[in-house]
Amino acid sequence: MLELKLLGSPQILLHGRPVPGLSAAKSQALLFYLALTGRPQSRLALAGLLWPEKREADALANLRQALYHLRHALPDYLVINRLTVAFNQGLPCQIDVVLFEQALGETDTITGHQEAVDRYSGEFLAGFYVEEAQPFEDWAVVIREGLHDLATQSLCRLVAHFVDQQDIALGLRYANQWLALDPWSEVAYRQKIRLLAWNGQAQAALAHYERCRQVLKDELGVTPGAETVRLAEQIRAGKLDRVAGRQGDKVPESPRHPGAPSTDHDWGEAPEVGLFHGRQAELNQLTQWLVTEQSRLVTVVGMGGMGKTALAAKLTRAIANHFPVVIWRSLLNAPPLMEILGSWLQLLAGQGVGQAPASLDLLLNHLFELLRERRCLLVLDNVESILQGEGRAGHYRPGYEGYGQLFQRFGAGNHQSCLLITSREQPHIVAR
Repeated sequence: MLELKLLGSPQILLHGRPVPGLSAAKSQALLFYLALTGRPQSRLALAGLLWPEKREADALANLRQALYHLRHALPDYLVINRLTVAFNQGLPCQIDVVLFEQALGETDTITGHQEAVDRYSGEFLAGFYVEEAQPFEDWAVVIREGLHDLATQSLCRLVAHFVDQQDIALGLRYANQWLALDPWSEVAYRQKIRLLAWNGQAQAALAHYERCRQVLKDELGVTPGAETVRLAEQIRAGKLDRVAGRQGDKVPESPRHPGAPSTDHDWGEAPEVGLFHGRQAELNQLTQWLVTEQSRLVTVVGMGGMGKTALAAKLTRAIANHFPVVIWRSLLNAPPLMEILGSWLQLLAGQGVGQAPASLDLLLNHLFELLRERRCLLVLDNVESILQGEGRAGHYRPGYEGYGQLFQRFGAGNHQSCLLITSREQPHIVAR
């Protein structure tokens, strides 16, 4: 059986032993991407994912070489034809990321959260880097952050549960795991401080309060919140109330998958952008189009590696307060239009495609009725994934022509919302 251990430093094992002949990072990255996406990928898309700076012919030649090595090392695990490549889902394979997500499943159970955090052995592809493959790195960052969020929120739920049960040993165990993943979480510190105090370790609890205060000051430039300060004062005075403490920190809604939506702002696969210099003029221009002029359709177009996604993410987070609804979706894996429409309708009206009218025209009519009622900012990242590429730049891949109809409706329709898209090439029917 093939095992892909992608949480922590990645390992590829066949029948319990490392697979020889797969030392090249891009061959490994190709395997990881195909296994996790779980759907056929076009050769052109894979070539652009891993060799974005190469000419198309050279990138495709490099892809053929990587596929040769993969097929030699793992016979039958790839399904390869002239146009697409897929991971063979019919062969036995164990992927720790999949097992982690399956442990959480659709139901919110403490046992499921425990199994999930036990399987979370480290950050996704920790220490694994693919040179000159920024699109792959962007994809990995999205997956890494989503899985990290799932793990920390599961730990938050576990700690809150065992605080409520007054199970100090398990509460401390999961609080320590939580702080190892999220060392700046004031809530995690507060729960650990409370548990230590309950365990008769008042001095240790106050020492952790001081550590929390210093971390927040040094790393975030803030002071502890009123609830944390009050908890420390109660411990100093010997007046900590277990009953009140059990109700102090609310448990967030359990996430279902990386990027699970919040009520009105669903950031999906949008990356967190840290330091960001030298693009203020572009941010100002985009802000003018989206906020001041209230443009209905705006595109950010440029070569791979130019930072389109980072620019769009920085912009969207900066202007989010101008829009009651913000939804970010990536087209990196070329999802069908119905999948995107379903996720939008689910958030905007609590109604997926399965409950809405079946034809594309009626679905779009339904969507734009909702977009007239509320001012929404919808973002589609990596639109080049649904386009044909250099041979027919701007034309949609077979089966994806409906996106052109969506873009046309956004640009010409009567509504108060905006669609922001990023792409390596300008899709047809898009004016700005």
